[in-house]
Amino acid sequence: MVEDIFRGTQSKGKIFYDEFTQFYNNYYDTRRFTLNMTYTFGNKNVKTNNKQIQLEEKSRVN
Repeated sequence: MVEDIFRGTQSKGKIFYDEFTQFYNNYYDTRRFTLNMTYTFGNKNVKTNNKQIQLEEKSRVN
């Protein structure tokens, strides 16, 4: 992912007061580069032990 590599996050403007005018040009340095990688270790064909437990009290639960 790449974000704001061309320095596009800028804020420019003018503020008018009675006796003077203020000009501003702000740049927020938010350029970012992110690299994510995922790797799965091990065997995907691992057998699992699935047990079903019978609860006698299950029918009494409201």
